[in-house]
Amino acid sequence: MDRRMLAAVAVAAIVGTVGGVGVALEPGGSTPAAHPPAGQQREQAAPGPLWMTSSELHDGDTVVPLSGVAFVTGVERVGDHWIVQDVPSTPDSSPRVLRVDRDGDVVVLADVRGHGDISDDGTQHVGLGPDATGYEITDLTTGTATRVPPAPDPGDPEGTALFDGEDVVTGWSPSGTTYYRSTPTGTYQEVVARNVIDGRFSPDRSTYAGLRVGIGPDCVIGGPAGDDDTAPWKQCPGGLGSASPYAPDGKRLVVIGHDGTGEALPTWAKVLDATTGEQVAEVPLPDDVFDVAMLADDELVVLSVSGPDGAQTTTVRTCDLGGSCTTQGSARGVAVLGGSR
Repeated sequence: MDRRMLAAVAVAAIVGTVGGVGVALEPGGSTPAAHPPAGQQREQAAPGPLWMTSSELHDGDTVVPLSGVAFVTGVERVGDHWIVQDVPSTPDSSPRVLRVDRDGDVVVLADVRGHGDISDDGTQHVGLGPDATGYEITDLTTGTATRVPPAPDPGDPEGTALFDGEDVVTGWSPSGTTYYRSTPTGTYQEVVARNVIDGRFSPDRSTYAGLRVGIGPDCVIGGPAGDDDTAPWKQCPGGLGSASPYAPDGKRLVVIGHDGTGEALPTWAKVLDATTGEQVAEVPLPDDVFDVAMLADDELVVLSVSGPDGAQTTTVRTCDLGGSCTTQGSARGVAVLGGSR
């Protein structure tokens, strides 16, 4: 089980801790994926938050009852359906990638090695490979897996694997973590972030954020990806939730924290400029917050979990940057926040 799954099994938003079938992937080109110019990032997500438990999927005003879904670790909207990652509770079971249709039909697309990223068209998964010794790309239409060549420097896979167009971004940890952008065949590799723990990347992969090695788990750093000439910005104290911290257009991100010492649930969120780290707003959070993400540049989605083990209830709210929150829904069980492709 990789670190992102462990973060989901525990309360990932606790601040003060570091949080099928297939065919071989067609090789990418020998040059890095082109990034869209500033202001031309991915399309904004549809209105309303996306979140789900093992028994219900909520996408704005759409609610889909489910059966056959285990502990959910990720959900993405892809076109007119959703791609879900879950972990069955049976012994020796593998994490799975599922397709969920609007009528509630659930199809297992592939068994994989760990939580990972889904390609923009929803046909591929990239994540940890066998024995967690590397990364692999799984074709979700057939299940065939292709190994991603290792980093040029010795080290172990840290667990982060993301698509970047036809390329992939992977994290390796000889000491700290170095993140590389490469083609799936390894014919091109470049460093996009260094000495960062739990690295996250904006939707267009042009900026990064993570926990800084040597500072401690209560500081977040970030800045332009692949830019060694610019010193990273630093937010202390601060931590990252389990969901992506970035707004859909990638211009802003959210960090979370609390005013006490030691481990505790977050009590505030700070919205920062993703490139400079300049604070845009500080937002007080409701009680029992499990995760926080950005629905838009000026709106947060906040997931709270209350109740004893085995009888928890998830409540999802949207909050403006002034701290005014509106309840969007609730469901039994522990939910995860999702995103859009």
